[in-house]
Amino acid sequence: KLIFHTFVGNRLYDVISDKKNKELVESVKTIFAGYDVKPKKLTKADLKGIKQIEQAAAMAGIKFVATKEVAHIGTDKLPKLIQKLRDNIQSYGVKFVNSANVIDVKVGDDFRVITDKGLYNFDYVFIAPGRVGASWLEQIVLENKMDFVYSPMDLGVRVEVKREITDHITNLVRDMKFYIEAPNGDIIRTFCTCPGGKVVRETHEAGFNLVNGQSEKGDLGENTNFALLVSIPFNEPQANGNLIARDAATLIKDCGCDKPILQRLGELKQTRRSKRKHLWKFNPKPSLEDVTVGDNGFLPYRVVKDLLFAFEKLDKIMPGVDN
Repeated sequence: KLIFHTFVGNRLYDVISDKKNKELVESVKTIFAGYDVKPKKLTKADLKGIKQIEQAAAMAGIKFVATKEVAHIGTDKLPKLIQKLRDNIQSYGVKFVNSANVIDVKVGDDFRVITDKGLYNFDYVFIAPGRVGASWLEQIVLENKMDFVYSPMDLGVRVEVKREITDHITNLVRDMKFYIEAPNGDIIRTFCTCPGGKVVRETHEAGFNLVNGQSEKGDLGENTNFALLVSIPFNEPQANGNLIARDAATLIKDCGCDKPILQRLGELKQTRRSKRKHLWKFNPKPSLEDVTVGDNGFLPYRVVKDLLFAFEKLDKIMPGVDN
């Protein structure tokens, strides 16, 4: 899905004006319209429903960011769109070098990118190695004496519920964005909602078996899933949030015996591990079966406490989510 918004998934407001940010969002929207990817048009009834969600969230002490311009592509339809984008970019003379291991980046009068397929010189370099590549990127910026800051650590779980619990919201705002402030000041947020979708396993090179969510074009599944994340900043002095997140993920990886851990919310509250022999009682039926049925209580205490607080809050606008 594509969310055309100046706040959601967009940190440009830190460095440019709101006007320029909006102009860039509109520019991106125009580009994707050329590929027949357009936001769903909202009716007056939809807008009225969104207003009601905003009011309910405000009364529950939750910040709701209404993402009114969302285009759902669908995981099943995405490869063809990516191929069209790639073909178009190549027609402008852009060269793709695939499966090249980037060994090093050197900063001087220009940038030298050293790979196992050769050396490349550039005026500008944009590096996006993802969370798994964060430690590698840290070494690059340290060696080149570049200024940098650590991003806040996002740590949490993926929640799966019967879609009836969330449909009254996701039918209006597909990717619901709720922000909840815990008593300690931490921010807990919903992220990457997949109505009628499935939870899928995501194995990283570093050996972490995490989970993600996906929805196909038709939204045919019985469940909805979304991430519930706790954002913890590290500042004054700034600690290395990447290392702390990695340590937490390593502990979960070990406790899950190299599989994602599945647990019922009630048993997380009771600090009891879930058991596979009781899987038939789970409601909803989990869409991901290749898991360790066990205990997520090995997440940091602060994170678990924040998550349970968020479930209680969300239940006021999505009755049943805290069941």
